[in-house]
Amino acid sequence: MRRDTASGQPWAMNQNPLPRNALVPAALLAGLCPLVANTIHEEPTSSGADIIAAASAAQSSKELLSTGIFLVGFIALIAVLGMLAAAIAPRTPALSGIAAIGGAAAVAVKVAEAQTGIALRQTAAGLDPTTAEALVAMDEAGFAVHGLLLSVAFGAVGMGLLAAGLVPRWLAWWATVMGGLGVVTALVGVMAPAAYVPIPFLFLLVWLTVLGIVGARRPFAHSAVPAHVAAAQ
Repeated sequence: MRRDTASGQPWAMNQNPLPRNALVPAALLAGLCPLVANTIHEEPTSSGADIIAAASAAQSSKELLSTGIFLVGFIALIAVLGMLAAAIAPRTPALSGIAAIGGAAAVAVKVAEAQTGIALRQTAAGLDPTTAEALVAMDEAGFAVHGLLLSVAFGAVGMGLLAAGLVPRWLAWWATVMGGLGVVTALVGVMAPAAYVPIPFLFLLVWLTVLGIVGARRPFAHSAVPAHVAAAQ
């Protein structure tokens, strides 16, 4: 039993809420899969006519492989956000709520972005170049909005991890700082998608990978929660 230095409230060490066996592989997949998928195949910026031609053609093996890897990472990201939001909830319920809502909204935006790409392929034969360019522009804007919401979620997770002490402080600060910077750069991207510089967003993907590596090497710390909450559990 110990007391919180700020409030004097007694705190008890709770059982580790970070499910290491699930979190480690999920974090590695969530961090690495998008990077690998973009390395295998990246959509080039093209004119409307080129967009229509590419959408009308059969998908190459590289495109299919890239899509499959990305989907695996996307599912892993949902799992990671859920586990991290649940882990910080006993100590910082407000931050947990922000992380969960921000993560859910980011997932919804990404799903909507995927629907736009599917619609482009299904209707490519009847589209005019201007409409095709507009659909691609919607995807680009969606990427900035996705980056904004995900940065909010991981910034909240980072602050929650700092309070709960579940991971090394440098790792919690990494998520906090990159989350904050990601919000700033994504706000610029929302207003001017062509000016979006997703470097903090990429560093958050690297953070997920490092989180998985750290968790694989040693157990995560235990969480300190209010004594009355621990007793109720």
